[in-house]
Amino acid sequence: MDEVDFAVKSLAYDLKDGVRIARLCELHYRDCHLLSEMKYPAAAKSMMISNYEKIFAFLNSKDIVFSDNGSQMLAKDIVEGHREKTISFLWSLMSAWKIPILVDDVKLANEIRLLKKELSKKNIPIRSEVTIF
Repeated sequence: MDEVDFAVKSLAYDLKDGVRIARLCELHYRDCHLLSEMKYPAAAKSMMISNYEKIFAFLNSKDIVFSDNGSQMLAKDIVEGHREKTISFLWSLMSAWKIPILVDDVKLANEIRLLKKELSKKNIPIRSEVTIF
């Protein structure tokens, strides 16, 4: 893996093979050794999908489950370069890894309450899925 440039210039292209995500996992988890399991260079789509299936299996073992609008996210979606699915996947990782550290639940709940109050004063309907912790 010494020859891999881990910089990401294009989400749709650079994340297709799973190698950069595997590296991210290794940086985050000390017990992760995904890079050694990655097929690189992943010349075929089936190899790329296999890489992502290993990544998803590892992350599921860490209680990180990926979904997009209620449907199970598939490795194929990222390999095929679906931007929305890729961004959803990355957002799920960020949420699982960093947001609990960065966001104070109490402050966030108070902010949501204030925003709901302001919206109700202006007679702006509030979507039902906006909830407070």
